[in-house]
Amino acid sequence: MTTTSIPPRRGAFTLIELLVVIAIIGILIAHLLPAVQKIREAAARMQCTNNLKQLALACHNYHDVNRVLPVGQGSPLSASNNGNGYHEGWLLFLLPYIEQGPIYERWQANRGPIPTWEMPQRVFNQTGLQLSVYGCPSDPERLHLAPIDVGGGNDAEGPSASYVGNAGSTGFGAPNQTAPLNGVLYPQSAIPLVAITDGTSNTLLASEIVLAPMLSTAAVDRFHSGDRRGRIWNAFSGEQLFSTLNPPNSLVPDVAYGCNSTARAPCKVVGTGTPSTNYNQTARSYHTGGVNAATCDGAVRFVSQNIPANVWLAAGTRAGSEVGGLD
Repeated sequence: MTTTSIPPRRGAFTLIELLVVIAIIGILIAHLLPAVQKIREAAARMQCTNNLKQLALACHNYHDVNRVLPVGQGSPLSASNNGNGYHEGWLLFLLPYIEQGPIYERWQANRGPIPTWEMPQRVFNQTGLQLSVYGCPSDPERLHLAPIDVGGGNDAEGPSASYVGNAGSTGFGAPNQTAPLNGVLYPQSAIPLVAITDGTSNTLLASEIVLAPMLSTAAVDRFHSGDRRGRIWNAFSGEQLFSTLNPPNSLVPDVAYGCNSTARAPCKVVGTGTPSTNYNQTARSYHTGGVNAATCDGAVRFVSQNIPANVWLAAGTRAGSEVGGLD
């Protein structure tokens, strides 16, 4: 008698079981994504902190050589003079101290015949000027390139930075104002560290700004040159500066020669303005709850956007004799 063996039946998922597994996987992914995003933001914030630290140390190295901090902006606000020293700010003067000596030397060699704001296209490959140390990874607009329209010409102005210097606790001043401001990096500044009598650990050196999209057709300034905040190669109306007049991440509009207003970085365009117009930019970031800020001792800390207004205001002055500090 022959016995026929029946192979065991192969197990398989039912449709319901498969749907349950898919649902579980979906739930796990939903829980993991926020964690991954938090890790990415933490890494971006750390890199942003490191960039600001490098710039702060570069300012100190500059001071060791020149006995003063770099000039915040070479010219008075909106000065129409095209000579040397105009449209140039502290971010350019730091180039040798952030290992960018060749760029600095080519800039210096061409300062006579070529205006600084025309150099990104005429002297350099524009994208070669997008130095990572100038851009915060959290800002999607970091190091964006300016449109081709400079002073009515056809030379693009290069990238914009995520970091700006502390001009003080007021607006930057009226156009062509020459009176010193109370910060450390402002138009025609030359501040030695010994002049910071409030204490270098209590006085801001630099912080972050949020860059608006570079849409030349949306800008209202005379030359339609896009959002000018952070402009590295054309410091014209305080583009490389901020003040503590408004608290971090404030939604009070900036006052600028030219800009594109956004919900996160609102602004008011005033062109060259009038003698009573004060330019101003506020420290802002994409980090949750505050901004990175460097103090004049070279330290970098995260400052809450809920910092008391009087404390933030006082941190903008170098010699205001205010009591207390950022800690």
